[in-house]
Amino acid sequence: MTVGKPRVVIFRHAPIDFDSRAKRLAGTLLRGGFEPIVISVEPAGGRSEEFLLDGAIRVIRVPLTFRPQEDLGRLDAAAPVQKEPEHVGALRRRRAAYRSRITGPNAGSAKAALHVAKLSAQLLPHDLGDTPGRIARGARSLVQKAWYLRGKGEDPFLDLDLPNNLPIADHTDYTLRDLLISLRPDILHAHHPNVIPAAWHAMDELRRGGHPVRISYDVRENFSGLPEKEIGDVTGHRTMVEMQRRFMPFTDYVTSVNEPIADLITADYQLPRPAIALRNYPMLGPSEGRRTVREEAGLDDGVPLIVYSGVMSRARGMDTLIDAMAHVPSDAHLAIVTMPMPHPMMPELTEQAEALGVADRIHFVPPVDQSELIHYLSGADVAVHPMPGGSPNHDQAMPNKLFEYLHAELTFVTSDAKLLADFVTTNGMGRVFRSNDPVDLGRQLTAALADPVPAEHLRGLAERYSWQNNEESILTDFRRLAHLAIEDPRTGDAQLIPQDAPFRAPGSRTDAPHVVLFRHAPIDLDTRAKKIATTLSRGGYRVTVVSVEQPGTEPGEASMGDVRILRVPLKRTVRPAKAAPRNLRERVIGKLQRDAPARVRNLVTPPSERPDVVIAEHTDTLADLLVELKPDVLHVHHPYVFDAALAAERRLGDGVRLVYDARENWAGLPGVEQGVRAQHEMLVKAEADGIVHADAVLTVAEPLADELKQRFRLPRRPLVALHYPAEYPLEGERTVRDAVGVGDDVKLLVYSGVLSRARNLDLLIRGLAELPDDVHLVLVAVPFPHPQEAELRKVAEAADVAQERLHFAPPVEQHELAYYLSGADVAVSAIPKGSPNHDLALPNKLFEYLHARLPLVHADAAAMRAFTRKHGTGTVFRSGDLQDYLRAVRQNLASPVPADLLAEKAAERTWQGLEDGLLAVYDRLTGYEHRAPEAGFPPMVVVDAD
Repeated sequence: MTVGKPRVVIFRHAPIDFDSRAKRLAGTLLRGGFEPIVISVEPAGGRSEEFLLDGAIRVIRVPLTFRPQEDLGRLDAAAPVQKEPEHVGALRRRRAAYRSRITGPNAGSAKAALHVAKLSAQLLPHDLGDTPGRIARGARSLVQKAWYLRGKGEDPFLDLDLPNNLPIADHTDYTLRDLLISLRPDILHAHHPNVIPAAWHAMDELRRGGHPVRISYDVRENFSGLPEKEIGDVTGHRTMVEMQRRFMPFTDYVTSVNEPIADLITADYQLPRPAIALRNYPMLGPSEGRRTVREEAGLDDGVPLIVYSGVMSRARGMDTLIDAMAHVPSDAHLAIVTMPMPHPMMPELTEQAEALGVADRIHFVPPVDQSELIHYLSGADVAVHPMPGGSPNHDQAMPNKLFEYLHAELTFVTSDAKLLADFVTTNGMGRVFRSNDPVDLGRQLTAALADPVPAEHLRGLAERYSWQNNEESILTDFRRLAHLAIEDPRTGDAQLIPQDAPFRAPGSRTDAPHVVLFRHAPIDLDTRAKKIATTLSRGGYRVTVVSVEQPGTEPGEASMGDVRILRVPLKRTVRPAKAAPRNLRERVIGKLQRDAPARVRNLVTPPSERPDVVIAEHTDTLADLLVELKPDVLHVHHPYVFDAALAAERRLGDGVRLVYDARENWAGLPGVEQGVRAQHEMLVKAEADGIVHADAVLTVAEPLADELKQRFRLPRRPLVALHYPAEYPLEGERTVRDAVGVGDDVKLLVYSGVLSRARNLDLLIRGLAELPDDVHLVLVAVPFPHPQEAELRKVAEAADVAQERLHFAPPVEQHELAYYLSGADVAVSAIPKGSPNHDLALPNKLFEYLHARLPLVHADAAAMRAFTRKHGTGTVFRSGDLQDYLRAVRQNLASPVPADLLAEKAAERTWQGLEDGLLAVYDRLTGYEHRAPEAGFPPMVVVDAD
């Protein structure tokens, strides 16, 4: 294991020089505190050296080495596979291209057939001469199989016959394996399928030796969906696809170039952690270079110039592009940036252009270094990508050239390959032509030259689609991998499942573990936190709750049964009082500080006034105390306290486990509940940064569990502990009807919960105006009296609702709540649908009303709607529709849901029924075996010490 910076070795089967994606990844990791090392495999016989990329990243150039015969049993007949001469490969590609043009009895097909005959005659010696080599390679592979079995044991690729079917992968394995092992990386990042055998063998050797290496794999294309023209050797391609399939179970982190391919490989390989889409965005920065493509082609500024940059092949639509040049203005030129230069396809494309009379307007120009590419391309007017749609790989492609053209501020013309065409049209960055239609391509190029997309629009898109937007996700996941490698070393088992590592064998601990539960606010009204703490105590755990109180209050202790509660005042940073803005400049700055994007906010906001000072305050308040308490488990109950937990965990050392309760979909809060943009973004980021360190995650609804697992790539699906109430006898001192002083002749509607405009309480109040006078509404307010009461009474006044029909009632303890609410006739809730947080929610009030035997009338937020319609516990109305709300209320007042049905559903949904699952999570984390909780859930009353 590396001491200091985690070491990431990035490697592929070819030179690094023009692999911009690998270089960008290495730069991101360097900036994120890692030690990236890049291995560049050069052609056989090439140079062997080391150098520093950008003066900081170590690059090791290694020439490809053929596996020696002696490693394969000294089979004399098995000579190393010789690479086919480049000119022979070019002849084969040209023959295949002309064959594709033979479409029927016409002049074009006849001409193409003559070319095929001529090229076949040239290739005949090479076609015949290959047969002995195939026989030798077959014998060689048999010997290699025996060698693997004798020396290395089980090998997942053994029966794939790599020396014969995919020799480049076999030679790359031989070239890289020992080097990878000697570097002792914390993370191996494989950058192409051809390095999979090298990655697996290095991983296996390192783990057998006790070194906890992790595997990251970048799937840069949908290899199983390649079009026929790009497959080449069919046997080799099938072998590569199968090799990738067998490798996937060993990966810890998989990335791809766009969402469709990421989703496809996640489904096809049943990845436990979804593959991540990292698009091939360029780095956003100043465009610099020595020359442009226009200067390289020797063209004046006034000459219309189209540019294509990328792979040259018939499969990429190059023949369509050449044909299209006959359908653009006669003064328009085409620059083709090609690698290598000269390219073996140049003669046939030139021949095609000469036949069309456009050869003098086509220029083949060399590539440049990635650092100069954007400036180089910017010399053109329009960029083109003729790759046809129709194959899965092409239809799912989002090539790096798309974004390079965007950063070069070029109007873009693309084929109707599905993902590309959708992106271009959605973002308004160019035009789309019909695949393989040179006339339509010419038409769209002409239109793009005449009416280019404004540069300002393209600059805005470039800022949105830049590599910097990938970096946070990359660093979060690589830090997770590095953390796992340090905390959970593997010894000998190459298939150990990462998510099992934090758990301990049941019964391995006999003394009661100590759980410290903490959040950012007082515990008194947090029913969920009190239920969890009580359950852990009932299961035999020692439990301490840290209750963060208002600044300036006195510290103290309290108890809730056997649960210890520490009241700690928040250590608030001294902040100067903020004066009201005195002029337009100060008002604008205030607006930017609240609602501008983060980069802008940070420029105009002093550090002491930034929202994340709240997190620093909680960390300052809690971290030392958490260390002093010496917990076995830290239970984080809000994102604001994640930093405090992580700071304490680092100081406490190995053995401390971290649990997070994701009680809201913070990222999916509706706009009216988000508050100031800066604060909401900070909250969402705090959760994203912290949740990846959690050893277990709890949440409140099944859809939210799926959402969290996918969004944060959690190794284990969160445990769903629904907001079920603890079951208590339906008895108490008074009901809500008694509390507001109305008789049994009043039909009473009740709402219990947060009083805010986001909960659409206005609709409930306005509804009273159209209901009979004997229908009243009571709002159970927390806190009581509630600061919103005056505002809500104004709503009643504006709606001409008598004030005596609108009541506010105080809350009661949880063990009295069901009886308290049962004094009403119907429960109502208008929380609207439309935001992820509302649509995924099954709030505690839903089940509290059920335990109170009250039918519930509520808006059609998705999860609540599904529950109510499935179980028949109330009536759903359309969000925001007053008349539909009134219909539902009248229906339930006239014909309420039978109390026996509600009682039956309530009995099936109690907190006691969740306790075993919750305790099992803590048991797995600690090795403790909990005791069975006693019957009867105790009242959760907090008693302050004298």
